[in-house]
Amino acid sequence: MLSNKLNQLLINTIEFVTRGIKAINTDHANIHKGLGRITSDYLELSGNGTQEYCIETGENSYIHFKNLTLMVLGSSASVEILENPTVTSNTGNELFVSNPNSVSSSVSSAIIRKNPTYTGGTLIDRVYSLADATNQSVGISSIATDSNEELVLKTDSQYIIKFEEVKGEPVEVFWRAFFYEEEEGLA
Repeated sequence: MLSNKLNQLLINTIEFVTRGIKAINTDHANIHKGLGRITSDYLELSGNGTQEYCIETGENSYIHFKNLTLMVLGSSASVEILENPTVTSNTGNELFVSNPNSVSSSVSSAIIRKNPTYTGGTLIDRVYSLADATNQSVGISSIATDSNEELVLKTDSQYIIKFEEVKGEPVEVFWRAFFYEEEEGLA
């Protein structure tokens, strides 16, 4: 026979409606803690055109870059993430970064701006999203598609997200990113 304490523990881990074991993954837990972040943008690239963004991470938080979904129509495109670029200017329009927990007052320490001026950088990830000029198919791909996969970005650093059309044809691009932030020392 189970002890009363163990029995109570088991009762509290069973979900009332489905009778399944209660489980919450790390991303979901971090959203509840107010640490989740979402940002997105829409852009049109001409043949072989590019669009860059610079992510500036906060000085006391790691960014756990969980997913960047890339959707394209009209042609194919790639997205690259570059680490350690030399950024000489980062004064472009700032993207809105939202907190998916609307009851949290936490705001992102990350700043994401369009059109940085930079040189160099080390490629840390690249994904292609393939479509064609007939507009009959949409290309969809993601960086970090597995729930256990993520890129952990350094504190107080700059990264480049670079989108590029790869077939020489105009392309419409929509991208959406999810990440969460952890205070330094919790890595």
